[in-house]
Amino acid sequence: IEELVQSGELVRDGGSTRPVQYEDCCILLAARGDFLAYEEALTARGIPVYADARENLMTAPHIRPLISLLKVIDNPAQDIYLAAAMLGPMFGFTDDDLVRLRAQSGQAKPGEKRPRMSLYGAVLQVVQSEDETPFTQKVKAFYDRLTELRRMARSAPAEQLMEEIFVSTGYLAALGAMENGARRREDARRFASFCAASGANGISALVRAIDAAAQ
Repeated sequence: IEELVQSGELVRDGGSTRPVQYEDCCILLAARGDFLAYEEALTARGIPVYADARENLMTAPHIRPLISLLKVIDNPAQDIYLAAAMLGPMFGFTDDDLVRLRAQSGQAKPGEKRPRMSLYGAVLQVVQSEDETPFTQKVKAFYDRLTELRRMARSAPAEQLMEEIFVSTGYLAALGAMENGARRREDARRFASFCAASGANGISALVRAIDAAAQ
C-alpha cells in the first residue's frame, strides 16, 4: 500500500484515472482476530487505517445479559435466560447464590420426594417465605425489580423500557468500568436503538426480532 501511494499508481475513478489514495485500499481477512495486528502494522508506517473489529452485536458477551433479561421479562419460566440475567453486574448474583437458591427451593415434607421446580419457581418460593436474611432480601429485591420491568413492558415503548433497565440496574456504569468500556457502552446504546426500532408491537415481538437478528 505504501509503495502504491508513493509511486502514484493510477486507479480508475468514474470515467478517468487518478493516483491511488490510502482510502482506495482495503484488506480483506478471513477472521476478525487478525485485525489488531494489521492495524498496528499500518499505523507504524503512518498509513491511516480503520478496522471494524466490533463483534456481532447480538452475540457480544456484554449484550447477552440484556437479551436474557428481555426474554425473561417476556417469559420468566426460562431457567437458562433467568440465570444469565441474574448473574453478573446487573443484579449481582453469583454461581453460589443460584446453587443456594436451588437448594432452598422445593423442600419436601418428610417421606415425600422433592418436586422438580423451575428457577423462577424457586425465586417465588423465597419471595413468599418469611425469612429476612440478606440472601432472601437480595432475591426479593430482584423479584420486585423484575416484576416492575414486566409491568412496564406491557404498556411502555421499548425505548423507555431499555432506559429503565439501564438506570435501575446501573448496567451502563458497569460496562464503563470494564476493559474497552466506552465501546461496550456504545454497543449497549446501539442495542437499545435496535430495540426501540423493533419493539413497537410489544415485548414478545421484540424478542422474536432479536432472535431473527441473531440468526
